[in-house]
Amino acid sequence: MVTTISQNCYEQMDPKPFLYSLEDLQLSITGANGTELVYMGYIEAAISVPNISEETFDVPVLVVPNTE
Repeated sequence: MVTTISQNCYEQMDPKPFLYSLEDLQLSITGANGTELVYMGYIEAAISVPNISEETFDVPVLVVPNTE
């Protein structure tokens, strides 16, 4: 499973999280139609799942170019 946000969404964040380099993840993601997913970098988001765990997990969220 991959989580993404658009470049517009990222640009509107305040405060804006650090955008990590693509080299840090070394990912190659292919969509269902066989095309490679282009992404600009990633941010880390703290995610928790209420009623399952009290723990918070830092997960990568890919920042992808805007689409029309």
